[in-house]
Amino acid sequence: RTKSELRTCLNATRNRLPSKEVKRRSLALATIFYGTVAFLFAKRIALYYSYGCEVQTDLIWRHSRGCGKSVYYPKIDITTDHMNFVRREESESLESGRFGIPTPRGAELLCDVGDSDIVLVPGLGFDREGNRLGRGGGYYDRVLSGSLRKALKFGIAFDVQVVDRIPCSPTDQKVDFLITESRFISCSADEIPFQA
Repeated sequence: RTKSELRTCLNATRNRLPSKEVKRRSLALATIFYGTVAFLFAKRIALYYSYGCEVQTDLIWRHSRGCGKSVYYPKIDITTDHMNFVRREESESLESGRFGIPTPRGAELLCDVGDSDIVLVPGLGFDREGNRLGRGGGYYDRVLSGSLRKALKFGIAFDVQVVDRIPCSPTDQKVDFLITESRFISCSADEIPFQA
């Protein structure tokens, strides 16, 4: 299948999930994430604001803040069309950003990213090799190959979004790990134990 066909199919499949099921599966996925060694040692996490039937990330935001971690959300610069990650403060309300996506008001950017930092990557679909199917804008591919290239990249999705093969191009960026509501998958050849 082409990327366009897969986007249509996977979006429809995910959108058929009832809201109670989205919440249940999101909690199960978050629980697996919290049990990883990477989460335990991470100081900073790049998250995203979920909407619709995406994996609900608000509980990850609250738990991460409760564990003393700094959490950053994507913010697209209207002038450059470049995506940065901005720190969200505890009591801060979000404002409507590019494409109507809620973003923090702050200005503290995620900089000097290393392998103790985590980025949680959304996607319409993933395969077990870490290939990701996004919405087609290329924002995550650019930032994952740029300012976040050294971070640990975790794809998060529901089991229904994992397929045998995602077609990819040279500019598509892979995730290192994939977490669903039922499993933790290492997509890298490195046998580093990241699950506690």
